[in-house]
Amino acid sequence: PEPYKRKMLIPGIVVDRPGESDRIVTSKISGVIKEIHAKPGQTVKAGEPLFRLQLVSELLQSIQLELARSSREIEFAITKRDRIADLVKQGTQAGATLLEEENQVKRLTTQIQSFKRQLQVLGLSSEQIGLIEKGEVITELDVVVKDAPSKRAASSNESGKLPQLFEVQELKVSLGEQIQAGQTLCLLANHQSLFVEGRAFKSEADALAKATEKKEPIRAEFADENPTSWGSQAPLVIHHLSNQVDPTTRTFGFYLSLENQPKTFEQDGRTHFIWRYRPGQRVRLWVPIEEIGTADKSGKKIVLPFVLSAGAVVREGPEAFVFIQSGDIFIRKPVRVLYEDRNEVVIAN
Repeated sequence: PEPYKRKMLIPGIVVDRPGESDRIVTSKISGVIKEIHAKPGQTVKAGEPLFRLQLVSELLQSIQLELARSSREIEFAITKRDRIADLVKQGTQAGATLLEEENQVKRLTTQIQSFKRQLQVLGLSSEQIGLIEKGEVITELDVVVKDAPSKRAASSNESGKLPQLFEVQELKVSLGEQIQAGQTLCLLANHQSLFVEGRAFKSEADALAKATEKKEPIRAEFADENPTSWGSQAPLVIHHLSNQVDPTTRTFGFYLSLENQPKTFEQDGRTHFIWRYRPGQRVRLWVPIEEIGTADKSGKKIVLPFVLSAGAVVREGPEAFVFIQSGDIFIRKPVRVLYEDRNEVVIAN
């Protein structure tokens, strides 16, 4: 005997997580597409380059020159300030002169910090900004995959699991094309964390709300999947319920968090990933709604039922039987079926 909850079957589908799964990669500055590193269908990780731009922005060139000039000026200003500070200590120079030089150093420091922030906003790295300070001019820029920090992603990475993986879904530019700031370069998809969207009727909302509140585990069956290839999927838990009813289907959505599983293979020197679950995949959800049992003679205690596989019960007309092995023979025993579905049969104790 064991506790058992009657379940209702609700259809579902694997969908993207809004705001997490899909990402648009844009250019922060104008330039010409010199190299395209990632092609559609490839899987990339955070930090990997997607494009190389030949920079043609007059604003960027101007900021680089101003930063290099201010970096040289502040060196002279600091040297002059220190020299005057020594003279002030010796009493041969007025303190007001030292104050002027300190203000000059502060002004140049503020300018340099402002130029650096502008270059960071335009996508330049700290190493590149350091080179610009030394007088070098950056004429090319790599557009890389940016990490999307989130509590869930951070905890996944800290536990030694996969880094964030993105699939290049679509390219929006061509080699040699001149692009403007803010222009879309490509579309990326991260299928590591998905949702299973179930569609239920309004009459089923109370049962789903209780399952959400109690964090009831929900069994999910995924269509077109061989469980032996990936292993069994742990029960899912409802993440949230939608508060809008579709006027056409008269159903509302509820969503269960789904962590994806990848397999890897090597091709052309690159590691490719195949995801277990993909958006659009059909799902059957078995949502527990009612505990099944029979009351004892006092009516106070619930007697737990037996749960068998669907093939364990034999029908003969209106009667139902199970066969119990006793030595070399099987004894036919009548049973009372309390509930059954395509996988399980629940019989009274």
